[in-house]
Parts: sequence; C-alpha cells; structure tokens
Amino acid sequence: MVALLVVLALAVLSVAGAQAAGLSLMSPVRPTAKQLARCAPGPVTVSPTGTSSAGQFTQVAVSGLAGGCTIGAVRVASGSTGAWTQAFVSSSSSAITGGAFTATGPAFTPPVTGSGRAWVTVNGWPVPATWAYTPPAGPVSPGNGNTVMPNIEWTLVTNNPVQVCFTATVSTTSTTPVPWQLKMDLAQAPFNGTTSQFALLNAPGGADIAWKLGITYDHTAMTALIAGKPDVDAPVTTITSATTLRFQVCNYNLPPGVQTPSAYTVTYTNSPAWTATQACVTATVTGNGTSRFFFGWTAEIDMSAARAAVGGSGWSELTDNFWQLTRTDLGGNKFRFTSNTAANISGTQTYVFTYCATR
Repeated sequence: MVALLVVLALAVLSVAGAQAAGLSLMSPVRPTAKQLARCAPGPVTVSPTGTSSAGQFTQVAVSGLAGGCTIGAVRVASGSTGAWTQAFVSSSSSAITGGAFTATGPAFTPPVTGSGRAWVTVNGWPVPATWAYTPPAGPVSPGNGNTVMPNIEWTLVTNNPVQVCFTATVSTTSTTPVPWQLKMDLAQAPFNGTTSQFALLNAPGGADIAWKLGITYDHTAMTALIAGKPDVDAPVTTITSATTLRFQVCNYNLPPGVQTPSAYTVTYTNSPAWTATQACVTATVTGNGTSRFFFGWTAEIDMSAARAAVGGSGWSELTDNFWQLTRTDLGGNKFRFTSNTAANISGTQTYVFTYCATR
C-alpha cells in the first residue's frame, strides 16, 4: 500500500512539473500613476446677470474659462472673512459655451465686490473664482471712499405709498479708524425730492446708536449725509474693519411716486361680458420689476367699440377704486386715467379698474 502511494505521488509531481515547464515567464511590470489635469485652470469672474426684480437676481454669469470643460456650477456667499453667509447656489449644472456659462438659482440680493465670494466647479473640478458686482447708482450710497455699504434693506409700506424705511449696514476695509458716511440722493425715488422729516432709528440686530447719528442736508445738491455725531458719549464717528454699524432710516411723509412709463405695462380686455345696455373695458396695470419703489402710471382707453355696442351716452365705473384715479376726457370716446398716490404700485404689483359705456 505504501509503495502504491509513493508511485502515485511521483506521477502527480511529474505531470505538474511537465505543465510548469511549458509556462512562459513574464518580465515584472513597474507600477505607474497618471495625473489628471484640470479641464480649465481659472481664474474666472462671477457676476449677477439677467433682469433684476426689486434688486434681486436669479442668475449669475461665469466668464474667463479656458480649456475643454463642458459643464459648470457656482455658489455665492456674502459677508466677510470668517463670517460668510450663503446667498446663491445654482440649481443644476449649466453648459459651458465660449468659455462662459450662466447659472440659475433662487432669487438673491447680490453683495458688492468687496463683500462677496464665489466658488465655481467645472466638470467636477474647483477653479479659482472672483466675485464682482458694482450696483447701479441708487438713492443710498457710500458717502466717502472709506465706507463700505454691503447691504441696504428697503421696507415699503404697501398701504401707504409715501412711507419708506431702509436698514443700512456700514463697514470698512481699513484696519485703522476712519470716518464713515452714507449719502442719500434726495432727487431719486423713493425720496422724490423731499428734504426733511427723516428719522434715525435703531435697527433690528443693531446696537443702540441711533442717538449718536446725525443728518446734514444740502438743499442745492438735493443730497443728505448720515454720519456719527462727534459730541456724544462713545461716538461712532469712525470705524475699522472689525466694526459694523447697523441702523434704520425712515420717512413717513414722502412726495408721491413719479410717473415712470418704463416700469409697467397695460393690458385691456372687454370684460365682463358685454350686454345690450353695458359694455366695459378692464385695464390691468402690471409692474415689470424694474422699480422697487412706488411709481405713478397712466392708462388710455379707447371706448369707441363699447359705445357703438350699446349706443346711448352714459359712462359708469364698475370698480369702486376710481377715487384713486384722475380721469381726462380726450374726446372721441377716449379717456386717460392717471394714478393718484393711493393707486401707485411698485415692483411687479398690479392695479385693475373697469370703465363702462352704458345706456
């Protein structure tokens, strides 16, 4: 039995040896690594784009991309070093064309250049990005070169178009104390030429500083400057980069909004349904979002078809808001309606009225 096992073992080894002898040996392979390059090196510039509504945007534009990247996404934050607050995130990746792309997301108020940061990814790669935005000249702006105004928050009293408040946040990039100022252009909306009756108040989330502030008026230039008073306890006449001032300015007796044809459209419908004794035209005035402040409007209605439909000579007001309008008879069954203060609108608000021919 032992001899048999020895013979079988020798046979198996002989076969295995023969098979191994038929194998060819391969030379060793050196491991290697391949570094993937970014499809675009950057830097890129990010800015708000598109049409704003009440100072807010829903799109940002990214430009300056070089390379073969195909899609991109972006995020924007406002604030300062160590205290950034997310303001905008693109809702999805966007196609890159010609070294640029436009990202869409929720509406946001864009920070100014010095108070914003942007993060951009293209094809999954982060690239260096710079936020750039200089807001158009508005009714409130920095009053000197030291002052940074990262945010202005407007509050409109919707049932009283001649009242407005704004909350100002003031800072600086200087590490040493510098004087600050805010400038109000009183000729612009919503101030509309007023030169008095502004109140300085403490703002929510701000310190008790309203009593330390003052306003000086330049009636000739139609401007006003807000700054710290020097003759108070612990004055706030100067600030540093470690200081942020927050306060509120209100005026409850402004002139009415001015006529602004570029801020609205008017549409007309023959409604309600015409009858043998009454034919009405309904006018709808709709703000297009280009003016965040209250403005006046004008609508002209040609009632010729309505008069022909019913004959007679009577006119009636189907809605009960005509006390808010001024009607001018232009002749030939045509009328002009001009908003009084109570009928003024802002942003994308609407105003509807109906005028009828009767017999």
